[in-house]
Amino acid sequence: MMAGRARLTDIFTIPPKDEGGPCTVLSLDRLTAVPKVGDVLTFGPFQAVVAATDRQRTRSCLTGCKLDGLGSIAVLVDTPADEIRKANAGDRLTVTWGADTPRWFEAIENPPAFHRLNTDWNAHPNAPDVQIHADDAALYVRFRPNAYMYRAYSGTAWVTLRFADCSRYRQTPINDHGWYGGKCRFSGAGLDWGEFYEITGETADARDPTPWVHVAGQGTRHFHFYFRDDALEVKARDWSITREEADV
Repeated sequence: MMAGRARLTDIFTIPPKDEGGPCTVLSLDRLTAVPKVGDVLTFGPFQAVVAATDRQRTRSCLTGCKLDGLGSIAVLVDTPADEIRKANAGDRLTVTWGADTPRWFEAIENPPAFHRLNTDWNAHPNAPDVQIHADDAALYVRFRPNAYMYRAYSGTAWVTLRFADCSRYRQTPINDHGWYGGKCRFSGAGLDWGEFYEITGETADARDPTPWVHVAGQGTRHFHFYFRDDALEVKARDWSITREEADV
């Protein structure tokens, strides 16, 4: 991660793309580097994770307004604007980010904890062919199993996870390259790529801008599954697994 420094010149609020999503825009100038998605900005007593950033040299703010000053840029963050305004207190703050900045889960009172759920099975590593559909308050996730590593599934054509009382789900574009490159908000937090987890504690949903798909349930447990090309996040009350045997 490249260390950087900038000056906070303005704070905007825009409508979030999804309920609970990031909606605060920071105008920065006098940049020594350009912050990237996932960078943790530190200013005063606060930290904020970059959820989106304007393309360099366009100087077109996320609000649609023009930015003044050479090297100006706008970034979308997950920290409420009112909190940042309290820290700003009418003065232009210095914002920093870089390798020495603690990651978000290292700087909170209730960090995420991970419980792996797939101890004796997994999705196919190359072609899981994931299929997702909701039926009332249940979410069904169907995919091909990994019979190479788990020989008990050699005769199984499909595996289906059923999430009961599901309230919402989303597929984020986090693949293995993004995971190992630190693009996932849980990268380096103590879990392994390619596995199925329940996450308790702070899950920091707003740190990923991917919109949620809402389902009819009310469940709030957070399930997280890393497939080959994306990551599945589900809010539900419980889960179960069934197998479909291959035709002989």
